[in-house]
Amino acid sequence: MLRSHGMTKDPALLTKNDGLWYYEMQSLGYNYRMTDLQASLGITQLKKLDKFKKRRREIVAYYNKKLNLPHLVERDFSNACFHLYPILVENRAEFYAKAHEAGLNLQVHYIPVHIQPYYKNLGFKDGDYPNAENYYKKTISLPLYSDLTDSDLEEIVKRVRSIL
Repeated sequence: MLRSHGMTKDPALLTKNDGLWYYEMQSLGYNYRMTDLQASLGITQLKKLDKFKKRRREIVAYYNKKLNLPHLVERDFSNACFHLYPILVENRAEFYAKAHEAGLNLQVHYIPVHIQPYYKNLGFKDGDYPNAENYYKKTISLPLYSDLTDSDLEEIVKRVRSIL
């Protein structure tokens, strides 16, 4: 129902039924229906998933080896297709500014949800989840996408080392 404006035609969920054509909007929803073009693109991308995953794992291994920084440890049973490469730095604002000056486009992932205005309006406040807040204060993500070349990685590592 979320993907289709909160509407349903499921007879088991209807409050009444005026016929096969009948539908009800039972909640707020969105328009999350995929187009044929999006589906086609998704199928094509899925065929490349193993290649993307392999390259992302190579990048993570490279960062682990060259930067020698504390990093997420993958468990033996895992075979992750890494989405992010977060590192912890003592002064994230300073590190971010220096990285920006050095031409590195880094990101901060993720701002704790409970300190977003929507959730603050629901009564959440700073200090409710100190571990998440402390992690947020120190984390920054290095570039991690399958099109990064080996020379890109060398340059990223060189610039990160110069900032550290």
